[in-house]
Amino acid sequence: MFSKELERFMESVREDFDNLKSEIHSNNTKLEENLNAKMQAENSRLVEQIESNDRRLSETLTNQFREENEKLRADLSSKLEREITTFQKAMDKLRSDSAIEILSVTNSMEGVCEKLDDRLTGYIEETDKHIDRITEKLKAKTKVLENGLGRHVETTDSDIQSLKQELIQKKQQINMDVSDKIAVCNNQIVAEKQEYHSKFLKVNHEIDKLKERLSVNLTGNKTINNSNDDYPIITLTNGSNQGGKESVVSTNNQESDQRSTNVCRACENVCKCGNTVQGEVNTVKLYGNQMNVNPGLLASCSALNDLTLPIYSDHITQFIGNFLKDLVLYFDRRGVAEKLKFPLAARAVQDPFTKAWLSAEYYKLETYQNFKTQVTQLLWNDQKQSSIRCKIFQDTFDRNGEETLAAHYLRYVNLAANLHPQLSEYDLLGALTAHYPYERQKCMISANLKSNQEALTLLGKL
Repeated sequence: MFSKELERFMESVREDFDNLKSEIHSNNTKLEENLNAKMQAENSRLVEQIESNDRRLSETLTNQFREENEKLRADLSSKLEREITTFQKAMDKLRSDSAIEILSVTNSMEGVCEKLDDRLTGYIEETDKHIDRITEKLKAKTKVLENGLGRHVETTDSDIQSLKQELIQKKQQINMDVSDKIAVCNNQIVAEKQEYHSKFLKVNHEIDKLKERLSVNLTGNKTINNSNDDYPIITLTNGSNQGGKESVVSTNNQESDQRSTNVCRACENVCKCGNTVQGEVNTVKLYGNQMNVNPGLLASCSALNDLTLPIYSDHITQFIGNFLKDLVLYFDRRGVAEKLKFPLAARAVQDPFTKAWLSAEYYKLETYQNFKTQVTQLLWNDQKQSSIRCKIFQDTFDRNGEETLAAHYLRYVNLAANLHPQLSEYDLLGALTAHYPYERQKCMISANLKSNQEALTLLGKL
């Protein structure tokens, strides 16, 4: 910046000096022309005056003094010579004075030019020295910055290595905790399976006793039908019944109700343990031909693998609020029970960062509402919202990117829709208008846009 100002100053000085030289030259030329013109005018005037005097004298002398013609001619010639000599002397003096004046002006101009050159030379030398000093200071500061950056890079690398090691240790610890918890769940399931097996055997034994009692007490044709339906059914056929009608008696007793309740609880526990534990539930088999477990109870658990859930795959590009809204719509449409909402939400999370957090906090959250509150605080906190506000007011549209004008505008409108407190539509319109190049800004301002819909329509046309 300083060198540019110096160059402009030098150019202005050179221009002034050239103008001054040209002005002096033009003044000298004009002065010489004026002197020549005056001399010619004076010569012409004197010649005319002399000629007129000569004519008058000749006329008077010829008329009055013919006799003294020779004498008067001599006097006149002598006077004329004296006048000419005096005039020549005056002209010589004027020429010498003009030459002296021109020389003095030239000398003074040369002195001024020399002084100006000396000053400019000294100023240029001082400027060069100042620039050299600034250059040395910049070099010293650059070296200091390079050293600081090197140290910073080294410390950053060491910090990154330590963070990687910590992450690896935490990952191993989390994997160990999860494997331990899964092993505990598997043990619980195995124990419950064994308990249910023993209960099923007892129930079958009681049913066999009932069948024996019925066969002894009832008369006529007796048919026991133990098909593999949801519950054991006993069908009695009596020849005395009119029209060959059949009477159906259900053997739902207190033990079967207790069995169904226990199976439901087992399914709920299995759903909380994930896919690994789900495989263990599917290994439960029926024992004997007298009793079947209701398959609808386990269908509610296996349906977790068949449902299509909204997936949360990237916490950077995907907004957690939209994902939670999609989950609410999904739960309402499917009629999901409150106990199954949290396992389904955990199943839908595929983002590595969020999944690692969820694995560490799974048993602390317990309910879907706690999960919703904590994941919102994690991924959509005040710091995240502040960074979104900064992007809305500071980002610019990339002409070289693949994003269209309307898509860029709509992306930031979606981000702003989830801020708390929300931006007004007028503020958002003004902030997003500044993202675009100057020509597009003029077009949007001249269109007098009042809503985001009008802005999207205009940008779609552009």
